[in-house]
Amino acid sequence: MASMGVKATATLNGKLFYLVGDGEFIEASDYHFVESAEPGILRTYDKSLQPVDAFGQPLGKTLSPNTAWKYSRTVKIDGASYYQVASDEFVPVDDALGFTPVAKPTDLKVTKKTTIYNSLGESTEKTLAKGSAWRTDGCALINGVKMYRVSTDGWISAASVEAY
Repeated sequence: MASMGVKATATLNGKLFYLVGDGEFIEASDYHFVESAEPGILRTYDKSLQPVDAFGQPLGKTLSPNTAWKYSRTVKIDGASYYQVASDEFVPVDDALGFTPVAKPTDLKVTKKTTIYNSLGESTEKTLAKGSAWRTDGCALINGVKMYRVSTDGWISAASVEAY
């Protein structure tokens, strides 16, 4: 799916069309607006996730829970935001977590007793002791809080650790 810009619009037989090239029109309902051309990495939550095609139709396969996927851009399909994970495979932004990996695993020291959360920001009711050491492979913003991943689906607040 190449990036195209809309150069003009036209209504034919009550349907909206976009002019996207030299004499090339595409029906507006088939056009997916690129929200961001920035690539990145997403992590699925703790359940399987079914990607869709460019028309929002399920593809009949799933992405495994708690796995990382590269995406090339973020687009709108039928008004909803999606990560593009393959040429015609899209994952709803609301069903995954934007993830920032670290260049190499980083050691963290817990500076105060801290709660472990899952990728949805829900408490696991488990804690890490002050002074304990953990390794992270990256971070994410979860409910507006920077969190480091310390296990498959275990996240701790950046405010409660220091790198060493």
